[in-house]
Amino acid sequence: MFSLFFLRYFDAKTGNMEQNIFSLSLERIMETVPGLKCCEAGLLVTDSSHGCFLAETDFYYFRYPLRIDGVIIVLPRTNRIKGMVNFHKRILDERQLLICRPGDIVQVDASEERPRTMIISPRFLQEIQIDVKAFVPAFVRLNSNPVFTLTEAQKEELVFYHDLLERNMDNDGPYRIEILQRLLAVYLFKIGEILKLQCIDEASAVKAALGREEQIFNDFITLLAKHHFTERRVEYYADALFLSPKYFSSAVKKASGRTAGEWIDVYVVQEAKSLLKYSDLSIQEIAYHLNFATPSFFGKYFKQHTGMSPGEYRVLR
Repeated sequence: MFSLFFLRYFDAKTGNMEQNIFSLSLERIMETVPGLKCCEAGLLVTDSSHGCFLAETDFYYFRYPLRIDGVIIVLPRTNRIKGMVNFHKRILDERQLLICRPGDIVQVDASEERPRTMIISPRFLQEIQIDVKAFVPAFVRLNSNPVFTLTEAQKEELVFYHDLLERNMDNDGPYRIEILQRLLAVYLFKIGEILKLQCIDEASAVKAALGREEQIFNDFITLLAKHHFTERRVEYYADALFLSPKYFSSAVKKASGRTAGEWIDVYVVQEAKSLLKYSDLSIQEIAYHLNFATPSFFGKYFKQHTGMSPGEYRVLR
């Protein structure tokens, strides 16, 4: 296993570290590390008695950058945790929360800290049928910073639900999966409730400090998160912000380095990839869900931006 890490990570010839990052599935973690508290349906919760696989003595994978195919939630206990998310250094204090999305690049320095950690597969999330639109503000915030600061009361509440989930991982009753699904849904909605309020407060403070172009860009991204399923026209977003398309495009480019059209493509392609990989919708259904006139038009659009057809991408999952 370590030879594979070194081959992929220390490839100096390519000069592109991200292309050489090792990817690891939640299923592989469950197979590799005995004694972890796991649910075969796609949920891993650290056990306070066993320790955490993030600690050097328990698990080696996270000593080097890698991608995990699940949502990672980390609640430190007492000590600081040093690590990296998407090549940005992060330090977690005891009253902070870290959330990493599927595909984020994660590395954790060796530490004596054994934080409360959870990994949730996209399949398990899909089965509990959480409406991800409720978490849009938090997910937009994750683009810039995956670390959230909690009050003491908020952390105590999240610790309570995390430990409750952990204890129920040992439940061998007939409704084990259903109990874990309901407890996880409550836990995630508690996180969503905390983060939504926090993101609203942060957005107000940030907006007051931003220049005109940055405000336009932030408002555009907020609209794009809500409407990229149906709207791909730059003019639509310019009209919604009461701006001319020319001025709107110029402001977005100046604030972000990308054109409005490029940002629209990023959101639409990411949504298409997610649906192809994690949903049971047919390619035709996905095309109509994303407001393409025909599946053929959707196929050409997807291939233009990814280099492969929707069918080819779906086979990779």
